[in-house]
Amino acid sequence: MPNVEIRRAMPGDERGMGFVNVTSWQTTYRGIVDNEFLQQLSIEQRTAHWAKRIQENHSNKVHLVAVSDNTIIGYCSGGTSREAGFDGEIYALYILQEWQHQGIGKQLTNQFFIFCTQYQFCSVCVWVLRDNPSRLFYESIGGKYKTSKQITIGSQHLEECLYVWGLHNISAIA
Repeated sequence: MPNVEIRRAMPGDERGMGFVNVTSWQTTYRGIVDNEFLQQLSIEQRTAHWAKRIQENHSNKVHLVAVSDNTIIGYCSGGTSREAGFDGEIYALYILQEWQHQGIGKQLTNQFFIFCTQYQFCSVCVWVLRDNPSRLFYESIGGKYKTSKQITIGSQHLEECLYVWGLHNISAIA
């Protein structure tokens, strides 16, 4: 396993998070999401988004980064669930393609689940595109498929799957 530090995002991390955000979308969703939509994604816009999120510093949200050699190679963002019936939610989990399948996603989710237990969350969910091959990662760490819904990205209608964990699953992973 590579030498990777997992820590909370802080001011100055937004550029790296923006880069990971856009690059991961462009590699992970190639062939799933329209190429035209992927090419219009802007690192500058995502950098501004992450700068704002980091500055907000809500106690019920956490933004974690994976860092190797002072470079952000992945991140996990989550907090209070936006989905009724669940306490916590992984809003986003992205790792640069060349760093995938090395245990970094599990390290990030483990740290997120620790955050969840500190806030006494009893359940956690994540939405993931059905055609995203990385959705199998959530199954591998104990996520259970619950339901799906149609969403729109650009002009495309895609299916998104909801995976859930109960407190006993979270404790076992964390």
